[in-house]
Formats: sequence, structure tokens, C-alpha cells
Amino acid sequence: MSSENKKNTAKPPHRTDRNSSQKSRSGPNSHHRSPHRKRSRQRNSRWNRHRISEHFTKRDFDSREKGCACSSSLRISLGLVGVIEAIRAKINKRVEIVTGFYCSDCRPRQYGIKRDYHHTGVAADIRVTDMSVVDLFLEAETYPEIKGLGINFDDNHVHIDTRKEDERQSWVEINNEWILLTDENRSQYISTVDQQHVNSAPDS
Repeated sequence: MSSENKKNTAKPPHRTDRNSSQKSRSGPNSHHRSPHRKRSRQRNSRWNRHRISEHFTKRDFDSREKGCACSSSLRISLGLVGVIEAIRAKINKRVEIVTGFYCSDCRPRQYGIKRDYHHTGVAADIRVTDMSVVDLFLEAETYPEIKGLGINFDDNHVHIDTRKEDERQSWVEINNEWILLTDENRSQYISTVDQQHVNSAPDS
């Protein structure tokens, strides 16, 4: 047989085999799995798009009022986020962001305080389930980058901010009053474990 006849009688490429393998990979039950995988990928992509740290997204820190003129000016300090992540890792509990960023038009000024650090995105009010605000306050005190630290006993949360100042300012908010904490009045509002034992000890 001539070489020309051999070429004509050669078998065609195994296209059918490749097609059949594709069919086997996309078997009769595949249509049940693909929608779930697609939804899962969509959720993951949305989470990754808004995520700013391991456990928090931009939405967690967005406390702007709907329809406010600041709708396009969300500000979040990554230094603030890093501190909250560190607190979460230390206590091994979920930290709820009660209030994050808002502008001066979103909320009225309170207590006559001239500067609200929520406006610049370096402040957050936080809360932890099954943890007292005093214990959360004491934990936050161990982070030197927190320069503004307060307890709101009325709304049961702790305010933290990473303002650019050398000295830390601490306060309490109680009965709609803002009170600066000092060495003289601290024991009236903040009780450590040692102080609690002393206060509860029987008289000798």
C-alpha cells in the first residue's frame, strides 16, 4: 500500500474521547452542585471586596445616616482596625462595632465636646457579649496606641480612638453626663479585681 493510501486510512484524532471525558466530568448530578458553588463564590467575592481585616469589613465601621451628604466619604483608620483585631485575638471573643464613622451632619454633638474623632475615622464604640464594659475598658487600657478611651454606662459600650496625641484621655459617660477620669475619681467608676476583693473583704 502506498504512503498516500496509508495517510487516507489513518484514524482521526480522538475527539470523541475528549468530549466523552468532558461529559463524565459534568455528569447528571453536576447541575445540582454548580449553583451552590456559584453562590459561594459570589458571597466570598463580596466579602473579600469589602473586607479590611481578618474579621471586619467596611460596613462594620459605616455608621453614616442614609441620604447624608457624606455618603461618598467613608473614612476608616487601619490603625484603629488593627487595635480592634488585636483585642479580639487577646480575648478570643467577637467584638461588635456599635458605632464607627459618621460626619458632623449625621449626629448632633454631645456634651459640648469640640472634636468628635468618629468624624475622621479613628474612633469606634465597641461591645463584647458576656464581657462587662469595665473589663473591656481595662483590656483596652493595655494598648498604648489607644489615646482616647471611655466607658458609656448608659449605652453599655467602650469608646476607643487612635487620635494623634501623646497623652491618653479617659472618661466615663453616665446619666447623660461626660466625666473626665482622674486619679482622684477613677475608683468611683472603675474597679479592678484587686479593688473588688478589698472592698468586699470583711472588717477586721
